[in-house]
Amino acid sequence: MQRTVQNGRKFGVFGTWTIHVIAPPMKAAEYISELNTQLAYLFGFTRAINELDFAGAHFNEFRGMQDGGWTTTITAHEVFSELHALGTRESPLSQPEYRQVLCLYAQLSEAGGIYEGLLNLFGVVQRKPWNSWPFQDMVRVHSQARRVIGPNANAMFRRLAQTAASIGMAKLAELLEITFNDDVRNGMFHADYIIGSDGLRLRRRNGGNAYVISHSEISELITIGLGFFDLFTQMQRKSMESFRPGKRIVGRFSTNPPMAWTVEYGADGSFGISGDSIGPETDSSYERQEKINAYLNGRVFAAYANDEAGLSRIQEVLSARGFDALTATLNNEELAKLEREIEAENLWLASVSDEGARTELLATPFGFVRWVGRAAWSACFRQSSPLSSPKLQQRGSAPKRIDRFGPSILAEVAAFAENVRLQVLLRRPATTRIGAKRPIN
Repeated sequence: MQRTVQNGRKFGVFGTWTIHVIAPPMKAAEYISELNTQLAYLFGFTRAINELDFAGAHFNEFRGMQDGGWTTTITAHEVFSELHALGTRESPLSQPEYRQVLCLYAQLSEAGGIYEGLLNLFGVVQRKPWNSWPFQDMVRVHSQARRVIGPNANAMFRRLAQTAASIGMAKLAELLEITFNDDVRNGMFHADYIIGSDGLRLRRRNGGNAYVISHSEISELITIGLGFFDLFTQMQRKSMESFRPGKRIVGRFSTNPPMAWTVEYGADGSFGISGDSIGPETDSSYERQEKINAYLNGRVFAAYANDEAGLSRIQEVLSARGFDALTATLNNEELAKLEREIEAENLWLASVSDEGARTELLATPFGFVRWVGRAAWSACFRQSSPLSSPKLQQRGSAPKRIDRFGPSILAEVAAFAENVRLQVLLRRPATTRIGAKRPIN
């Protein structure tokens, strides 16, 4: 049955219905640039809050002792490589190859063994112990067949976005919400799509408005998904490499009491945490960080001021950087008491003086800042990498710059975004035979 399209509506003998043409909410290059910044913050912040649980978050799909070759992270990296190879090819895709691209994209979205590392990083900020099964509370058991049903990509990324928002990383939450397109994934897995001349047609045969995503927009969506996977795993690798040679850290790992541990990235590529302490142990750096973490109370920033106007001034600057701070209004006596406690416990990161100016206090993962407008941010958070300079991450030190990941990684990511251009013009005849000739479109 032939139908025509006029002004976004299709007409046929069964009536009319709206066909929506939807574009991704963000271009791939912009997404990758924003993600680079936000992940750099996250890695830097979590390493300062609890370096041992930060290291544990790099154990992707860790399930205890098992034989080699039994982790699905192997499949995830293979899928990434196969999808990247198809996306960077110069020749156009055939229809079966296009279908293969969609299948690989859907599989990459389901790589929970990789993404559970991100959830564990969020758990560091929330002061939750490292968890080897962080998505397990989302597992459901079928009431009759008793089959175990794990969370799909939609549920996992919804959890990741909600958790990012809960720790005050609002921009990162927004990025996670659009990392993988739910409708493309669902359409692929449920064969609820058509590859048309105008793009990928998502029919939604069981309910909902049908719509089209153009082939060029599909390319953008796939580049976003590839870019997320590539950037996150690169940052994991770089941060693991920063533990070569091994580093002795006194702190709390998972549910263990605080004690001395050694974190090391071996020459053979192995990564591990080991300890031989005979009992609990603390040091001044650990105790200082624990006090800072208590003031943060599960957020990456906490603002303290004696009026709402002061809190608004801080939040205005933080919001521009993608953050939502925990806020508390204190009277003058309470604020003075807090400053005395900060001074006594040596919790200052930096203090910007401006005689006569109204000041507020901002708790960061590295210590407190006496806030005087935008000057405080400029003094403490310059442009650079939290991971390419491991010395800045030693407990008690004051990192000078934590905004960008580093020029080498940025160059790689920029080249990646530039090179991944899916050639989706299909090599196929105008008709196909299924009993008799009919238009493909």
